[in-house]
Amino acid sequence: MGGIKMIRNFFVYGTLMTGCSNHHVIPPNSIEKIQKATIENVELYSHICGEYPCMVEGNSKVFGEVITIKESHFKKAQQAMDLLEDYDENAPKHKNLYNREIKNVILETGEIIQAYVYMYNSKLKGLGKRISEGNWKTWVDQK
Repeated sequence: MGGIKMIRNFFVYGTLMTGCSNHHVIPPNSIEKIQKATIENVELYSHICGEYPCMVEGNSKVFGEVITIKESHFKKAQQAMDLLEDYDENAPKHKNLYNREIKNVILETGEIIQAYVYMYNSKLKGLGKRISEGNWKTWVDQK
């Protein structure tokens, strides 16, 4: 009886990606591996302030990375990311800036895996420009 397999994957699509401003928030020794990935049925926007992206349900795809966290470091890494994303698992969903959800994500290899994803709380009126190509890194580079 294997029970529920622990999900240790986080799909990141903005400042937490390699080379981006908040990647350092994830303790470096906690990362097992990083793979390129995409997620579907979502849309990407920049926040009104322009500093970070907001992903909401939609009908396009977003490019990012799956960061797999070592089991021994999982809680610490998750807490660091939750804090950054202003997510409190004990708060009502509508009060959080982002909510951590489990979604299917497509790896570069075509394999579909489950990962935690921080989805922007669409009840907040913070959406700025839509990033139609779904890629935060290239969008930031073009600014």
